[in-house]
Amino acid sequence: MKKSFNKTKKILLATLALSPALALLSCGQTTTRFDQQEDGVIKLGYSFSSTGREAKAIQAIIKKWNEFDATKKATFPNYLPADKMEFQGGYSGAASTISQKLKAQDKTSLVNLLFNYDSVLANINSYDMSVPFVVDTKDSKKNSEDQNEINTFVNDNFSEIFLKNNTLIPGKSADVIYTIPISKSSEMLSVDGVLLGFIINKATESTTNPATIKSEDTAFFKKYQDMAKDTKSADDIKEIEKLWKEYKHLNKEDGGLGGFEFSKEKFTNYKDLLDLAQRVKKSFPKASEGDSVLDTVSNVIGFDAIANAVYVLSSSISEGDRSKQIVQVKDRKVSFTASQKKDTDSYNNLKQVFEFLYPYIQDETLKISGKGEYSSDFLKSHQLLFAIGSTAGYSHNFVANTGENKSVYTLKTKINSEVKSQNIEERFTFELIKTPKKEVEKAIGYLKNLGTQKESAVFSETDQPQTLLSGSLVVDEAAATKIKSILAGTAEFYISSDKKFGNYVSSNSIPTESIEKVGKQLVKNNSFDIFFLNKATNEIVSQKASAKLNKDELISLASPEKYTSQNTKAIIPLQGPNLFAIHSTEKEDKATIEFVKWFLTSKEDWEKDHKQLTPMEFFKSQTDYISLTNESLNETNPKLRVGSKTAFDVLKKAKANPNDFVILEDAVDSKSSTFRDAIVTTFTTVANREKTGNKLDTFDKFLGTLKTNLGPTFK
Repeated sequence: MKKSFNKTKKILLATLALSPALALLSCGQTTTRFDQQEDGVIKLGYSFSSTGREAKAIQAIIKKWNEFDATKKATFPNYLPADKMEFQGGYSGAASTISQKLKAQDKTSLVNLLFNYDSVLANINSYDMSVPFVVDTKDSKKNSEDQNEINTFVNDNFSEIFLKNNTLIPGKSADVIYTIPISKSSEMLSVDGVLLGFIINKATESTTNPATIKSEDTAFFKKYQDMAKDTKSADDIKEIEKLWKEYKHLNKEDGGLGGFEFSKEKFTNYKDLLDLAQRVKKSFPKASEGDSVLDTVSNVIGFDAIANAVYVLSSSISEGDRSKQIVQVKDRKVSFTASQKKDTDSYNNLKQVFEFLYPYIQDETLKISGKGEYSSDFLKSHQLLFAIGSTAGYSHNFVANTGENKSVYTLKTKINSEVKSQNIEERFTFELIKTPKKEVEKAIGYLKNLGTQKESAVFSETDQPQTLLSGSLVVDEAAATKIKSILAGTAEFYISSDKKFGNYVSSNSIPTESIEKVGKQLVKNNSFDIFFLNKATNEIVSQKASAKLNKDELISLASPEKYTSQNTKAIIPLQGPNLFAIHSTEKEDKATIEFVKWFLTSKEDWEKDHKQLTPMEFFKSQTDYISLTNESLNETNPKLRVGSKTAFDVLKKAKANPNDFVILEDAVDSKSSTFRDAIVTTFTTVANREKTGNKLDTFDKFLGTLKTNLGPTFK
């Protein structure tokens, strides 16, 4: 056999790109392809919240497909019904589950299609379990009829700038399509407009060496300067003055705002933006003084995803050359260790990124969000001037002010000598009361609304009335037992099903005697974790919504696209899942490809306001994500929320000027998410060590910690 292979070596190498198994062998990998058990169903896997718009849109798409009549089914010769499979733990949770099932050669519970990041596709490839949507983009004879239709659609409807990952998959031909971008978001820079106006007024009204404003940007900044002086902002200004304390006018040479020129351009690159943030930090030297985290300001700018900033900086420094970046991609091979080798381009690139960011971490100008923490919680409380986060999270960047008496609520948790805080949702959090105004039959306890003080009953799932009263809660046996135990004792508690508490508790190491997760709240077919908050260590503080950052006071801009204004390439981080397939059986693979063709190309009627849309277009219409098709990006006035519009505008520019933009996605490698996590962990450690000692204040120390966090698989 070996001799036969040697004789035909040239022929086999010529056809290597067409054979997934041989491609894997060429990379030194073992082929482990296996057939799944044929259940006659196309399973779509996703990690979206089961109650979110994305999941509901996918369910509507599946329903549409499954309701085809016999005549329409006949137009799909490989037709199989579809079903959903929800993964817990977000994208990383789905990735871990898929990896475990592939490793175990699980033949009964894998999916056919998956919405996730391409690092998961790389893992699927390593088991030779990927299914190409198009076998060869240049030779139609190698494709099925459905694959040719997909190929035509993709070529006609997507710019190459958004399909780059298909050409960078290790061990695969650059002419195959394995992954299709379905729903995307990017990053945005959110600015507290009323706080910015307050700061500019202080700096420009100084009698000695005042700051100035670039003439062409006068109108932009004047709007927020006037806002800060408007009586409608009186509650905001009172809160800002309480938090930020006195303004100190320092000259530009001393790191202050005296003689500084404000301009919109300074928001477009990291060097100028962080320089401005640091000047603001020095101009309010007493902002961090105070007894409570609710009365102080520690930082000026927050990064929700430090890894995104690191990768954008890395790409910008190299002007988009991936062979010189932290994660090196060269000759379609990925290296995560090139940046550890001294004097290489990748090493120097990472060193430059660290040495640029470190001073802003050191003096606490920059806040790096921890797990489950978001800069928006501080931004909307006027405790940050700038925040960089996902465009999909736009609505979390402000507090709705629906009336004069509208209140917002913040939880303060005492942990030894520290106080942690978390914004909470009034509709999910209640006071557990012992004596109600009116008892209800079968109720095991009663809750009081934080705002209205309205009482509602709690019932156990095993003993509830046939018709529930409005506002009532139903809980499982574990939660019911906990509630009965609390009411029998003397301690007082709040109870909450706010999903943010899970990360809040774990990221702050809050002990169970303070906040404990016990049981579930049951709502129809869904269940939600319940958290019990002991009043001995937890206090809920209410504030007027008018004192918070409201929607009309928020400035939403594209996130910085360059390291400095001198860099030529604009770097756009792309977030959100792609669609790819997992091998099942020959029959189910054909049905899966047929479904994808329908998903991309077939016009269908949906709701009364959504006529003649493809399933992909319908999905876009129901969510805050952006479709990257030419038709979508060519729209002149799309009906989008501000966050989505911010992503749309920058992606539209990238499509129109591909030579000036770099679309940034993680390398198509199964280790990408692990490496990204290590970057986050290491930079978070840098920030934490500044407070506790043993600082990581040199690049060598930083790199040593990064290597430790990566572990032996990255050596």
